[in-house]
Parts: sequence; structure tokens; C-alpha cells
Amino acid sequence: MRLNGNMKCIALKEPWASAVLFHGKRHENRVWACPKEIIGTTVLLHTSITLDRDGAEYLRQHGFIITPLPLGHIVGMVDIVGCVTKADSFWFVGPNGFVLENPVAFKKPIRHRGQLKFFTVPEKIVSQLAKEHYP
Repeated sequence: MRLNGNMKCIALKEPWASAVLFHGKRHENRVWACPKEIIGTTVLLHTSITLDRDGAEYLRQHGFIITPLPLGHIVGMVDIVGCVTKADSFWFVGPNGFVLENPVAFKKPIRHRGQLKFFTVPEKIVSQLAKEHYP
């Protein structure tokens, strides 16, 4: 897993980004399938500026203590290794689940504007992340 060049990024509402980085969430549920060119790559994780309050309550009811992340920031990275339409997992609700591995939380998240679906983060931002997290 490396930070290099212009990287793809995906925005998740909190608390779902926290669940990926700290609580073993290994499926990101979407109504659309993961593009084939993304499978097998490392992507950055962005927290959207909107909090999913129902999701936070759901996780609290299931015993998770949420580690709040700053909204509107690139907070980590994860490998996307597949896309499934079925999975025997607490985290999978479908209809599509991006299969996630090797999550890494950044020590110093960087404010950045998010977008829908996958978006490209400029090399300047990726270089800044690399310097702060891999000196």
C-alpha cells in the first residue's frame, strides 16, 4: 500500500469511515458496482461533511464506540480487493459491497473537498500525506 501520484478517493459518511479504519468494517455498501479499474488498488478515504446519525446510533446499539473523525477530511486509505453482491457479514447490506483490506488511519487528516463516487486527489495533496505519514 503506497501513497503515490494522483490517487482515487471515496467519501464515506461518518461513522462509516471510523468503522472501516477502527472496527473491522470490510464491506462498503453502494447501490452501484465498483469500477473494475479500482479493484486491486489503494484508495484514500474521505469523510463527507454529513454525519449519518442513524448509522451512529445503529453502531452504538451494537456495542461499538465510535472514534469521531473530522468531517470533510482525507482520513486514511484502504485497499479495494473486490466487489460482491452477497456476503455473510454484519457489515454487508448490499446491493453491492466493495471488499476492503488493510485500512490505515492517517495521524494528521487533511481537509479536502469530497465528491460523489470515486474522485481523483491531486498529486500535491497525496505528496503532503506521504510526507506526514511516511517520512
